[in-house]
Amino acid sequence: MSLDGVRFKRSNPTPPGKTEEPPKVVVEGKAAPNAEVLIENKSLASFAPAGEADTFVRARAGADGSFSAELPGAREGDQLKLRSGASVVGVRLKNVEALDGRPPVVRQQGIRLIPDGDGFRLTNVCKSDVVGEPEQQLILTNARTGEVTTFTLDDEGKLPRGARLAGKPGDTWPVSTSDGTHLVSSAFGVLLAPPADATAEPLPTARTAGARLAPLSGPLFVGGPDPRTIKQGELGDCWLLAACDALCATNPQRLRDMIRDNGDGSYTVSFQRFDHERQRYVSEEVTVTNQVYVKPGYGGDKPLYGSSLAGDTWFPILEKAYAKWKGGYEGVNGGYPFEAFEAMLGAAGRHYDCETMPREALWAALNKKSKAKEAMVTWSRVETPTLPFANSGLASDHAYSVLGTVEKNGERYVKVRNPWASNPWAAQNNRLGIVADKDVLEVPLALFAKMFVGVGAAPTGGGGVA
Repeated sequence: MSLDGVRFKRSNPTPPGKTEEPPKVVVEGKAAPNAEVLIENKSLASFAPAGEADTFVRARAGADGSFSAELPGAREGDQLKLRSGASVVGVRLKNVEALDGRPPVVRQQGIRLIPDGDGFRLTNVCKSDVVGEPEQQLILTNARTGEVTTFTLDDEGKLPRGARLAGKPGDTWPVSTSDGTHLVSSAFGVLLAPPADATAEPLPTARTAGARLAPLSGPLFVGGPDPRTIKQGELGDCWLLAACDALCATNPQRLRDMIRDNGDGSYTVSFQRFDHERQRYVSEEVTVTNQVYVKPGYGGDKPLYGSSLAGDTWFPILEKAYAKWKGGYEGVNGGYPFEAFEAMLGAAGRHYDCETMPREALWAALNKKSKAKEAMVTWSRVETPTLPFANSGLASDHAYSVLGTVEKNGERYVKVRNPWASNPWAAQNNRLGIVADKDVLEVPLALFAKMFVGVGAAPTGGGGVA
């Protein structure tokens, strides 16, 4: 007997006159008597490495084949995959909310454009080819020609095999997406075609066009490299800084080993790319000069993008190399911090979802990874009318490194660092219980689970999924 009669209901109907709350969703259906049913929320699994999603729920059918299970964090419109024995059923969650409750996301940092005839084929340097949720549309608009190309992701959330774009070297495609209900326009940065000259300097962002290049001064490393020394500039790459900061705190030697000084004013940075044909990570070397974009300022020209409070140059060099790997600095805007772990460590890592995990399980996972000295990152939710960030001491839609956990007076805290290198307003915000020390915040566990999407962790020695 195959899976049959799949239906949904909510176990917490909203009383009349009360504010709508996120649903608690129950799935029911029929399978073979006493069979195990595995339910995966593919709309949540886009954050997780293949096969390691914390979005699986197991149910056991009764003697009559009936099964029932609650789906933590499920929302209207989510794509689910149910498995029992050889039977697999894909369904969209319906009729638990008035509106689709989850805007689609795009994991675009792994996507690369490879020259192919008169255009480019799309490939993914990440081990998981998942870009979004199943049947989601990826909408790419050529900024030069205005031509729109739309790809529909398959039932695993991957790009169709052989996906390609028409264009020329140096073209850019802002990334938009739709799940049939939500249209999220140009919120996921851009894809860039590599320039015709592979030795060319990576172009600055459109917002900082006209910036000039100047040589970096200072040694490649001062000590460490140490956490709390790198600082975000005028580039939306908090995700990259947070990952580097976490690695500084757990295995700084790994960062030192990534960067080779060639002795001629150039540096070679080694990133990790997953080779899908050979099914293993391979090193991808990117060579850059010591020239970075600068802006005039008091005390001389300052790096326009990432810099260091310690006076060393390793982070601007690494940031520039990653920008070149993506085709230009515009390609570094926007991303999820666990994607940087894969590029630096050759490890897909592990994702923990703050919404679906019970608090005790989340706390146990944070403690376990902290004691194992794994690098950890987190990213905050997008601000909404029901989830305001004003005066909270936290920035919305922003990446932080996770520096560990601490217990004080019976209260559990998660220690996070802001790559802006300061939190001047947070020290004045005592009503939420955040403890602030410059750029490091100790966030109460309950508040952390409310304000942050998830935690990414990876073993700093590399070698696959944690």
